[in-house]
Order: sequence, then C-alpha cells, then structure tokens
Amino acid sequence: MPGAPADDLSGVQATGLLGELVIFFDAPSELYWPGVTDRPVSAHNLLWLGVVMTEGPDWPLEAKVLLALDGGPVPDDMPGPPGNGPVGGEFAEFPTAILYEDWNLSLRDYNAYADVMRGANAVAPDMRYNPMPMGDMPFCQGHPVNNPQYRLRYTGRAPLLVGASTHDPSTPYEWSANVARQLGPKAVLLTYEGWGHGLYGGTECTTAAMDKYLISLTVPPQGLRCPADQEVGAEVKQ
Repeated sequence: MPGAPADDLSGVQATGLLGELVIFFDAPSELYWPGVTDRPVSAHNLLWLGVVMTEGPDWPLEAKVLLALDGGPVPDDMPGPPGNGPVGGEFAEFPTAILYEDWNLSLRDYNAYADVMRGANAVAPDMRYNPMPMGDMPFCQGHPVNNPQYRLRYTGRAPLLVGASTHDPSTPYEWSANVARQLGPKAVLLTYEGWGHGLYGGTECTTAAMDKYLISLTVPPQGLRCPADQEVGAEVKQ
C-alpha cells in the first residue's frame, strides 16, 4: 500500500496482494519492473516471487517488493525481475533437459493441460500455479524419459540422513518423508518444523545434526524434529 513502511505488510493480506498484482501484470499492456525498462514482465514471471523469495525465506524483502509493485517506494535492495531473463552468448544453461530425463511431464492434449491448470488454481488461487514445473512442462512434451523414477534400492552400510522442512515451497516435505520410508532403517529423517528450501546453516539444531553426520557419519535419533527459528545456542530438541 502506498505510504506504508517499505518492509511492513501489517494489515495487508500478502497472498491477496500477490494475486491482485498477477492480474494487473496479466493485462494486455506492457508492464515493467522498477528500474528495468528494456523488457516487460509477464504475469508468469511475476509468480516466481512466490517461489524464490520463500525459499530462504526472505519475507521482509518480499514485503518491500510487493509494496513497490503496488505503487509504494522502491527499496534500495530491490532485486532484479524474477523469472527467465534474456540469454546472451553462444550457449545457455538449460537444466530442464535434466528434468525431463527423469520425470514424465507429458500431457495428453490441451484439455489435460487445462485440467492441471484448473486444479492448481483451485488449490492456490492467488498463485494460480507454480511457475517452476509449468514453465518446464512445454519443453518436456514428446521427450523420452530415459531415467524414470523407481523405488530406491540402497545396498550400502553407511547410515543416511534425510532432511526437510515442513513448509518447503519447492520440494514438499512428503517427498523427503517418502524417501526415508523407502530407505527404511538405514535412514533417519531430520524434520525442521519451519519454512524454506534447505536446512543447513538455518538453525543450530539442523546445522549441528548435519555437521555430526558429515564429519563422523553420526545420525541423530530417529524422529528428531527441530523447531522453527530456533536461536543459535539453543539445545537440540529430541
């Protein structure tokens, strides 16, 4: 909201504001990111705000960005526009080529695609859909899956540590829990009861458990859960 502190979303429903901005950026006219006038920003790329800024997460910066896009002050640490930018040089990174070697994202026809989009919008009407897989999906059509997913078969003797946060915006907690289940007694699932994509360095609890494993292959007790935003120096919760 114009006039509000640049890092304050008090009284503002952040998800609703993001949804309103997506509609605004989806308009036929070209809209530009503050300070970037050489290319317009699409609604699809704007959705990346809901992904990349919650991976850290960096909510104060996301608040500043949303307010700036809504007509508020542009912060000094305003990041560049989200999503895919222009490519320069002879070669470009294309990690999607690895993705469709492993995962089948093919859709039967447009009706199947529309069903996926309707389902995503029903679950998350402000985001509409996750731009990460839906941005990759068109490149995967008709491509053979040469390394399809399969049930894990681990024959090593070393114990394994699987870590995940319960509110990961990119790789759901259920995926890691499923990996741990498939590995059985050879694995320990370390759960961070918070947010973000990645655990190491986040809190004393998660980092201490991972350090012990990386240094001496010592796994924490089965079922270890680390509280959200635990202060450095606090005791590990078992």
